[in-house]
Amino acid sequence: MKKVRIAAALLAAAGCARSGEPAALVLRDVSIVDPVTDSVGPPQTIVIRSGRIDSLGVAAPRGARVIEGRGRYLIPGLWDMHVHLTQSGEASLGVLVAHGVTGVRDQGGDLAVINAWRRRIAADSLVGPRIVAAGPRLDGPEARAAVDRWLVATEAQALAAVDSLSRLGVDFIKVYEGLPAAAYYAIARAAKAKGLPIAGHVPGGLGAVEASDSGQRSIEHVGFIPLGSCLAMFLPAGGGPNASVPPICRGEGLDSVVRRLKRNGTWLDPTLVSFRGFVIAADSAAASDSGLAYVNLRLRQLWREQLAGFPKLPLQTWRDLFDHTVALTGMLREARANILVGTDLGNPHVYPGSSVHEEMALLVRAGYTPAEALRAATEGPARFLGAADSLGAVAEGRVADLVLLDGNPLADIRNTRRIAAVVIRGRLLDRSALDSLLTAGRGQ
Repeated sequence: MKKVRIAAALLAAAGCARSGEPAALVLRDVSIVDPVTDSVGPPQTIVIRSGRIDSLGVAAPRGARVIEGRGRYLIPGLWDMHVHLTQSGEASLGVLVAHGVTGVRDQGGDLAVINAWRRRIAADSLVGPRIVAAGPRLDGPEARAAVDRWLVATEAQALAAVDSLSRLGVDFIKVYEGLPAAAYYAIARAAKAKGLPIAGHVPGGLGAVEASDSGQRSIEHVGFIPLGSCLAMFLPAGGGPNASVPPICRGEGLDSVVRRLKRNGTWLDPTLVSFRGFVIAADSAAASDSGLAYVNLRLRQLWREQLAGFPKLPLQTWRDLFDHTVALTGMLREARANILVGTDLGNPHVYPGSSVHEEMALLVRAGYTPAEALRAATEGPARFLGAADSLGAVAEGRVADLVLLDGNPLADIRNTRRIAAVVIRGRLLDRSALDSLLTAGRGQ
């Protein structure tokens, strides 16, 4: 299955020892956070060798590099399951790691550039997260073709596109809402035949259930589930929220939809921070947002072009729309949907790394527990990618992608921001190294 191939690619560099490093890295007397059981274990010593967790609860071996962990908390490395790296740029790779993001899923970018980055990351000549990549997204004939977007109008073009992407070695196929229904279904059939997962938007004229039944592994953005139609109430033609709220906007019937998606193995990636970005864009007082320091000038211009095409709504309307989106995401929690943390990095006012922490905080605001929010950024992505036996937990034999925190995230999700150190592929980046990555990422 393709997810097995994805897992193998993710882990290819995990067991490679690095010259010049000590035989072992030890985190001494650290408390391990388990977001699945919503618990924190007693302090213990963790020994890391050759990119993996070698043992727990043993004495530090002679000659090891020892990091004191007493009073600190250890979590699995975080994932951002929706990024556009060739929009955010090379400098964003180190910034992601500096925020504890050790893995990303790229949902539409220049595959040649991404592959070059992956080679440099594997060779330790570039600091960056593990990357699962779709290459160019597939969109309908009304869109604009680009290196990161291929246009598909017919079933024949759909088959040719899937064949080309498969030969390029993509990890999955990203679909967009402009695809004609017939072309979308052809993509789904061809992708299944080649063992390639599909993910992305839901084409116009179809619903989340139809996409899920076709084998779509994840639906991106809360706006593409049935509840998303409720957001139309906030557009000018809808006249804003009113008393005649459709039943689905109140959560009625949502349980049956989510059960269908779960039965099919379809996950949801709400990307709440991408909706929040429109609030920031409409708020002149937010122009000094500190995250802008990590956004290059080319991307800022792209944002201006994107925002020019969106409805000119009052700030309060954008705030109301965002609040409603958060509430709808809370309904997904009540319906027990499978959720992933993704940000849509590359889109307006979404920032490398820091927006992952904001997304987790927004999930908590929507009603998720801190453990559930943290799980959606760690154990959930590992399961989704077919790598649950190697990623997403702090345990013997697992890959050493870890984040050392100065506060308990289960007590307050904001403590995920209090990063003392990051371990990625067994390599320690202390606070000084992380600060250097942040400095290098500013103003690029």
